[in-house]
Amino acid sequence: MKMKLSELPGLEELVTLNPKLKKLVEKHTKLDQLVSELNQRFFLTAEEEKKLKILKFKRLKIKEEIINLYNRLKPNFNFEFNYSTVGAVVVN
Repeated sequence: MKMKLSELPGLEELVTLNPKLKKLVEKHTKLDQLVSELNQRFFLTAEEEKKLKILKFKRLKIKEEIINLYNRLKPNFNFEFNYSTVGAVVVN
């Protein structure tokens, strides 16, 4: 089953906090649009088929980078979020 980037909880928030992640997501979105455009064509030339494969490969590599960066950033994001909410609790 393919996971969509939109299924990553908190990704939108992390994108606003991390410029590198934002740039990667923008690149992935652009590649996704190019792949969609080629996929909508009724017929692809051999050159277009090759281009489509290259675009899909690049998109996958960027998605892997996004997920790796997300996995490194997410625990820090959760910690900061939890820290701010725990700070409001009075401990006996």
